[in-house]
Amino acid sequence: MPVPPVIQVDAATRLRPWHPDDGPVLAEAVNGSRTHIAEWLPWADGYTAERADEFIARCLASYREGTMLEMCVEVHGAVGGGCGLVRIDHEQRKAEIGYWLALPHTKQGVMTRAVAALTDYALRDMGFHRVQVAALAGNSASRAIPERLGFRQEGLFHAARLHRGQWHDLAWYAVTEDEWRRPD
Repeated sequence: MPVPPVIQVDAATRLRPWHPDDGPVLAEAVNGSRTHIAEWLPWADGYTAERADEFIARCLASYREGTMLEMCVEVHGAVGGGCGLVRIDHEQRKAEIGYWLALPHTKQGVMTRAVAALTDYALRDMGFHRVQVAALAGNSASRAIPERLGFRQEGLFHAARLHRGQWHDLAWYAVTEDEWRRPD
């Protein structure tokens, strides 16, 4: 996957590769929504422009290697979050989607549409058979996305993820290429 795609989600939103100069605006988006994001994703704690630059460098390398496809969620031309294939298994033709959204863009369906567009791309354009989503059981906003999109909940794994010093249950969702019906 030497050149990552740009995926148009809707008139205002697109998924695009992270650019080397996105570090400062990525850090600003994370820090402006830190409490909201870090409640479920501890990497947001102490997020700096340097960490953003390191993340983007890893993304650029993973694009070339085909191991991840982490994308910027661009809303009205600004960094609004991240959505990507965070684990890709080419041999088994499957990938796991991860996502986060800055506060100004929540509760508007932005991430649901972005995950739908990325799922469609993974299954139709990349030829994957299966797309998965994992979310902490208590994170109802993240869990609502695969549920709205028709992903099947395959399990609720007891005490499966350590988060902020406590064990949390993990909800696991998936959809296969023959089950997928992209919402209009």
